[in-house]
Amino acid sequence: MIYPHVIRLRHPWNKEDAEDGTTRWQRKFNRPTGLSERERVWLVLSFSQPTEAVTVNGRPLEAPGLEWDVTEKLDDYNEIVIVTSSTSDRSTAHDDSTVVEEGVAIEIRLAPAKF
Repeated sequence: MIYPHVIRLRHPWNKEDAEDGTTRWQRKFNRPTGLSERERVWLVLSFSQPTEAVTVNGRPLEAPGLEWDVTEKLDDYNEIVIVTSSTSDRSTAHDDSTVVEEGVAIEIRLAPAKF
């Protein structure tokens, strides 16, 4: 395998707009199979929309950040939730669904060897 191995988390995202101006994005995914002891799974966000919170299986990820090692948080079946802030200037903002669907991935990375 070539590292990092990128898996984009595109469709289907569930979107809920809240009264406080935030948007809750939820998506389910399976744990990658066949991982070796040295392979780690990272959640990577690559969009510029402000993020209020990110959870994997109900466990919050440390903020601030755009990438997290989530290997130990994964089960066979998983749920990611991303809460984003509303963008004040909608005329220059991308379509919300495109931002999330194109900007969230999991990456399988090889951890350094231990000597």
